[in-house]
Amino acid sequence: MKKFFTTNIGRLRLLGILEGVSLLILVFIAVPLKYFAGYSNLVKMLGPIHGALFLLFVFNSVSVGIQERWKFWKTTWKVVISCLIPFGTFYIDLSILAKLHREKTAKGLLFLIMLIGLVGCSNPPSEHYYKNNMDFPKKLSAFKIFEGPMSQLKPQKNAHLLQLSSTLFTDYTEKQRLLILPPNTKLVFDGHELPNFPEGTIIAKTFYYSAHQTGENQKIIETRILKKNAGFWNVATYVWNENQDDADLTYDGATVSVTVTNPQGESKDIDYKVPSGEDCFVCHRSEKDLTPIGPKFRNLNRSISIGGTAVSQLEYFQKQGLIDIAAHQSVTKLPSYSDKSVPIEQRARAYFEMNCAHCHNSNGFASGFGLDLSYETSYGKTGILTRKTNITHRMTIHDMPKLGTTQVDKEGLKIIQKYMATLKVAPSE
Repeated sequence: MKKFFTTNIGRLRLLGILEGVSLLILVFIAVPLKYFAGYSNLVKMLGPIHGALFLLFVFNSVSVGIQERWKFWKTTWKVVISCLIPFGTFYIDLSILAKLHREKTAKGLLFLIMLIGLVGCSNPPSEHYYKNNMDFPKKLSAFKIFEGPMSQLKPQKNAHLLQLSSTLFTDYTEKQRLLILPPNTKLVFDGHELPNFPEGTIIAKTFYYSAHQTGENQKIIETRILKKNAGFWNVATYVWNENQDDADLTYDGATVSVTVTNPQGESKDIDYKVPSGEDCFVCHRSEKDLTPIGPKFRNLNRSISIGGTAVSQLEYFQKQGLIDIAAHQSVTKLPSYSDKSVPIEQRARAYFEMNCAHCHNSNGFASGFGLDLSYETSYGKTGILTRKTNITHRMTIHDMPKLGTTQVDKEGLKIIQKYMATLKVAPSE
């Protein structure tokens, strides 16, 4: 019950339940008693109570809708009229309000954990723990990443395309990853994790929906920038404008509404969430600093097409002078979780690596929860077995991931469910 009082959406849910119960009693008990049994006292007593609850629910629905910036014709009006129909507020609670409440309380929990972490540190954290050490330009165009019209996403000659074996699911978006190195510098191999990036490195990741997905034109949503400055990574997010000719800097996040066709052929109305600065820190945290997530050597160690010919991406980068790997050094491979020829355990662990392990690792934001989903972590130390039921349940109801998506990744969920079915049940379950 306490959870209903902590947020405005929670209080609206509680009010909706009370209004719904009073309406059911009024319609199905009090009114029949009045007209079929001549007993009108219950109507006289309950009528004013229901009327007050009705008005409070309508007022609070509009108020919360304004506070939370709901789209009126998509969300607010449905919530408002639900109180006119028996069982209506219960249906709206299950289909809309419960999900919005989970998202809001999740952000509150993440903030609380961050606050506890900050307060509980024995030594005061450095400024880089929560703040950039450089200023970002207001417009994405200032980076000069793209050649020609920006909407074509054609990289400049010094911007190199990165292709990953396994990728992050972000509400079905396509992604373009670009690496820009300062002149006469290279990525240096230092194990199978992230390279040693030279000072001044820029990683640009653009999220967009293709024309095939939208059924109309390509829709570019956002570009996230990571830049290494004075030994630390700095992060900024740029939201593309309606004209698709530039993008504006934001640290507050944003919501972009778009209708797309998902891989199952279903039309989906998506309220895409652009992350805030706080969200970026949560996912990119490694101990007290920010760090890239995807471009680990094992995730770059894959085949790519150059001029129609399949080549090793790492060998190609080596020839281009972008990386430095000695001849005696070998690099492991992260499999593609979409490759059905790969054993299910490896596919599931690769999915965890890219969609969960940035928080659930020994140095990540959720390090204190006893779950380490890094690909290189031995199975016995992951905590997967004892939490298998919880993992699949929370993915199914979209309680995980906490940030970055609004849709359940149906294909990813199938992989995890299939993998979990192969595991022995832990004694504690």
